[in-house]
Amino acid sequence: MPTKKLQKKKIGTLKNRINNYILNKGDICCEKYINKNKVIDLIFHNYMVTYKIRDNDGDKDEYLDGIDNDLVKFIGFRVDLENKNDKEGLEISDIINKKMLKNKIPNKENITKLLMSLPLYYLLAFLGYSTYEKYNEKEHYQKLVDNREKNKKKLFGIF
Repeated sequence: MPTKKLQKKKIGTLKNRINNYILNKGDICCEKYINKNKVIDLIFHNYMVTYKIRDNDGDKDEYLDGIDNDLVKFIGFRVDLENKNDKEGLEISDIINKKMLKNKIPNKENITKLLMSLPLYYLLAFLGYSTYEKYNEKEHYQKLVDNREKNKKKLFGIF
């Protein structure tokens, strides 16, 4: 049985090989079999659900702010890019942000056009991230509800 260090090295090597392979190809395969419009609809749905659970101030388009904030996370957090003096990352981040906005406000049409122009691996990764966030928010909400019920029972002496 390989040691953990050896297993980690093999995984790291495989990760690097896959990254380099996709980098050289330009994108993952099978774009013709994946309907980007459906993927984009799922992303919008995930963010709508997430923001509905959070029940922010009731702005129906607030979920667009979430997309605007999260889409550049794969490039890097701005503060980290600035600290590393990553000019390329900052430039890409600025381009992505600029393309999402209309009159300095996130705009669904602009976001849709931008998402359509992204490489498939980036779009699918963002779908995965939005799905993760949606389920994470649901779990958090359920814990709040469960704790509220426990506290009610304690308050009224019901065990």
